[in-house]
Amino acid sequence: MIAMAQGLFPISGLVDVQLFMLAIALTGLLLGASVSDQRQTASALQASESRARAIVQDQTDLVCRYRSDTSLTFVNEAYCQFFGRTASGIGTITLRQAVANSCNTAFISSRSRLKDGDLASAAAALGLGVDHDLGFPAYFGQVPPPEGETEAAADLIGQGKVLASPLA
Repeated sequence: MIAMAQGLFPISGLVDVQLFMLAIALTGLLLGASVSDQRQTASALQASESRARAIVQDQTDLVCRYRSDTSLTFVNEAYCQFFGRTASGIGTITLRQAVANSCNTAFISSRSRLKDGDLASAAAALGLGVDHDLGFPAYFGQVPPPEGETEAAADLIGQGKVLASPLA
């Protein structure tokens, strides 16, 4: 101990060492807190992404993402069920090809999911077949009830008695 006091380790040097060790300890604490914050942020982000993914996948609406060249890059489960495909089977098919290859078949094959009046109700929600008083004569289209299964199928693909109007 006397040797320390006599200059081998000057007291001012001890203070410097203690301050250095304190700085190292604080740096370690800050880095630890930063790593902890990063882990919490990553965990929160992962939970948020999972919730968003669940919302998209659980949608009953058809959800898809495609590039400017119209090649599909994502489809949700409802899309897969509606078109009878799997998400992994989408590959690089373009939206144009998907509609061209299966639009009529997909719509007609889903006719059993609709109850009487569902098509008219959906059309009315978009303004089709609903009269509005514009102060002048106007036609807003019509969605008459089908007279049979064949006409109902034709109505689903726009080849039946459904009439549209640009005013609807």
